Amino acid sequence: MKRWIAAAFLLAAGITAGLPAEEVVDFTREKLPVVLHRPQEKAQGFAYGRRGLEISWDCAKARHFEFFINRELFLPEFIRAEIRVTAELPPAGGLKSFNLRLADAGGETFQFSRNIPENLSGRQEFVYRVDCGNPAAGSWGGPGDGVLDFPVRLNGFAGDFGKREGAGRIGIERVSIRVLDSNRPLTPELETGNPIHVLTPGDGRTPVLKLVNTRGRTASGRLEYAPGRAAAWRLGPGEEFRLELPRPEKFGVSRVEVRVIDDDPKVRPLERRLSFAYMPPAGPTPGRAEGFLFGVCSHSQGSSDEELEREAMAAAWCGAKVVREDILWERLEPEEGRSDFSSYDRLVAALKKYHLEPQAIYCYVPGWAVAKEWKPVSAARRGKGRPDYGHWANFIRAFAQRYRGEIRYVEVWNEPDLIGFADFSQPEYLELMKIAHRETKAAAPEMNVLTGGYACMPGMHGAMSDPEHMPKTLRGGRGFYDIHAFHGHGPLAHYRPQIERLMKLRRELGVTAPWYANETAESSIHIGERRQARTLVQKLLYSWARGAVGYNWYDLRNDGYDPRNNEHNFGLVTRDFYPKEAYAAYNMLAGVFRGGEYRKDLFLGDGLDCFLFRDGRGNFLLPHWNNRRDSAVRLAVIGGVTGRCELIDLFGNRRRMAAAGGEAVIEVGEEPATLLIGGQEKEPVPRGELIRREGDASLFPGGSSTVKYRVTNATAKARLFRLDFSAPGGVALKRSGFCFRLAPGGERTVELELRAESTFRSLHGQLKHLNLRFEAGGLWKGELEEPLWTVARLREGDFPQVPDFELKDASRLTMLAPNDPARSHLFWKGPEDLSGKVYLARNRDSLKLRVEVTDDRHCQPFSGEESWKGDSVQLALRIPGQAGSWEIGFFRRGDGGNGCFVWNAPAGFDVRRVTERFRLETGRDEERKRTLYEAVIPFAAVGLTEEAAGRGFRFNLLINDNDGEMRESFIAVAPGLGDSKNTDFFPVVSF
Repeated sequence: MKRWIAAAFLLAAGITAGLPAEEVVDFTREKLPVVLHRPQEKAQGFAYGRRGLEISWDCAKARHFEFFINRELFLPEFIRAEIRVTAELPPAGGLKSFNLRLADAGGETFQFSRNIPENLSGRQEFVYRVDCGNPAAGSWGGPGDGVLDFPVRLNGFAGDFGKREGAGRIGIERVSIRVLDSNRPLTPELETGNPIHVLTPGDGRTPVLKLVNTRGRTASGRLEYAPGRAAAWRLGPGEEFRLELPRPEKFGVSRVEVRVIDDDPKVRPLERRLSFAYMPPAGPTPGRAEGFLFGVCSHSQGSSDEELEREAMAAAWCGAKVVREDILWERLEPEEGRSDFSSYDRLVAALKKYHLEPQAIYCYVPGWAVAKEWKPVSAARRGKGRPDYGHWANFIRAFAQRYRGEIRYVEVWNEPDLIGFADFSQPEYLELMKIAHRETKAAAPEMNVLTGGYACMPGMHGAMSDPEHMPKTLRGGRGFYDIHAFHGHGPLAHYRPQIERLMKLRRELGVTAPWYANETAESSIHIGERRQARTLVQKLLYSWARGAVGYNWYDLRNDGYDPRNNEHNFGLVTRDFYPKEAYAAYNMLAGVFRGGEYRKDLFLGDGLDCFLFRDGRGNFLLPHWNNRRDSAVRLAVIGGVTGRCELIDLFGNRRRMAAAGGEAVIEVGEEPATLLIGGQEKEPVPRGELIRREGDASLFPGGSSTVKYRVTNATAKARLFRLDFSAPGGVALKRSGFCFRLAPGGERTVELELRAESTFRSLHGQLKHLNLRFEAGGLWKGELEEPLWTVARLREGDFPQVPDFELKDASRLTMLAPNDPARSHLFWKGPEDLSGKVYLARNRDSLKLRVEVTDDRHCQPFSGEESWKGDSVQLALRIPGQAGSWEIGFFRRGDGGNGCFVWNAPAGFDVRRVTERFRLETGRDEERKRTLYEAVIPFAAVGLTEEAAGRGFRFNLLINDNDGEMRESFIAVAPGLGDSKNTDFFPVVSF
């Protein structure tokens, strides 16, 4: 992500007339989703007609009506404002008052009332004067402070009846707002010539920052847009200030961090992060998707016409062809016998304009269609009910008939294995799927029916209705689905083992229907937008390589603005359509790989991913990346190259690569890149790595260490190799340079002797690096970085005052709660949610461990082998000379008792006797939300000798978090314990 350092200049201001009222919503043009309160019981309904939103009622059934608008209609910030509502009242409608409802940032709802004279009828304008500091309104919910806290949105309306019998109605047409006084900061916008903030090659445009004075008085201040760069502005009411920014040279996403400082001290400074993408759009492309399906998930049905247009445009420009969207039966048929497909018609038409097609989800169920015999699976976790089978069949048939020829893919429910989405049994879901398949095929035989997209593999989520839901459905539903849909959110490291299990399960069950990764992603909330973009590329290509027919990223657009809410950070673009880096990465994928085919995996080395694709133009594509964290970049040789070579980066930038003697070297780093080889028919061949570190790069503070590198001539000719090392401050090299010649296939081990000062530290999260200038005989020349790891020396006696390891940032955290909106409260909110300090020491015969955990809620309902599922500490040790490693658990039970458990031990140890020799004390400070673990582990119990301790042993520790529903996350000293088991990542500890 670029940050602006280039100069910008001021453009002339444009002047407009005074500030008119702003439209909030026009119900005569927009059919927004609304939800009436208990409409069947109260004999109330709504429809859209010439009077806009028409609400009808029977005065004998209730004393009032109320509804909320199921869309975020935010109001401009104000101190005082007039909100005007135009509505039509019939004669003798029985309405005594008409009430406007607003909801503020804290969830507090405010009701502003206007009385209606008994004989008032016809078209009327209701004016509500609102003072934020003294709203003069009834309120409930939220903090209950009676103050409107921004952002504020239009929540809905209510009306009180003045009589006890007869029918009534009201037609609500328009809502507008006129700001009378405001101290809101002027809001900067960024313009690129289109509403999705994209610059394209050859369009000749430059990005422009814009400020418009929306106040009723002159304003002045300064606009900061880059470190050390600012521009002054002074604007009368309605005037506009424009600032032109430089056009980028490379494809990608550029970030503009803007701060608006007003000269008026009553106006708070405003900080806003804006962005724009510079890229050659991969779409829209004519026709329907062919081959591998590039898709996105969206929630567009409730969007305004303008938003829907922008969403379709954003999806198409980045190369998507399929948009997965809920049908929402409750919206299409809110009352039995009254269907309104207009919202989905509008969606289909908007997508069709940009050559996109929906992947529709048959879901969920209106209240009137819930089966009378339905019984929830769980009283504790209430989710969506089971439809009546007859009503379900009618709905499926009507939808398939209406959209035959428009929609090719329909999915039967979303994540039916999770109670939050499907609070009914697996056999009931199976029957729903069979009905959906029969009715769909009867109405539209060409439609492809997908199973519900399964959230995760069996047993991985604590809120599953049946851990074996998926295998039972795949087996029992054979012949009633055309495509097997699967999700699996999270990073590739968590996705890969699920897909491996999925492939095994499909083989065991004999499933021949193709599978579709039709909703899977990773939020940027903890990992940042760059790593989110990497995850997108890795998961899409990995899914394709494992046979998926398509991939839908979840989702197109952030669901909100909260930086701490997981659901608000999944999008390719922000809620207000500013592109994230994943947007440009998706564009690269679609532009480069669309129309291609997967050929096979290529082995470059342990921990490296590389796949061989061929695109529609005959070029070979070799996407690659490094999954290991013990090296930044590794050098792999690709042979059999007779054509041209280009390297394509994450955002589609290309650079030519030389191939000497038919061989090219690729730098395999953690960021995915793609080698394109064109102009040849024969497949390229991986030859191996040029240089690889052997073993650890562990340093003893105040001592000497040896690091070994294996150099291999993985080419077809003899070459001269040069290695020049340089160490970080605090580390000295005995010898820094090496030079030698190797024959083809020849190898040589280089031993590097290092001495670290006593104060030198390099640990996970604060790594120092060894720099290597490396030359491979005219084939490759450059610099490499290798991480160094400090050996932690244990002090004898008391624990140190400073922790040996501190666990408090997102880089050490692993989220386990699946992406289920009903579980959004489980996602990590920061160190106060879960963090820890780890102290190590020793006495004459024992290892001492102290762990101070900050945890907002301590919950440990498990013990023994299952203690890892609750709040607990897991310790791992790998001791030189032992056949295997130790994995030990410490926990504090709900009754305050202590417990230890050993899951793994090296060969030759009696686990029961070992556990008896451990000593553990725990405590809980509920006021400070702190849990303390202090353990003493006798050296003899785990076989830790003086000699082994002197050489150094591997140590790792993680803290599990369970707030009462599931093991939602863990935070670890280093990778390799809670995810994939790999002790190579563990820090080294020594006496």
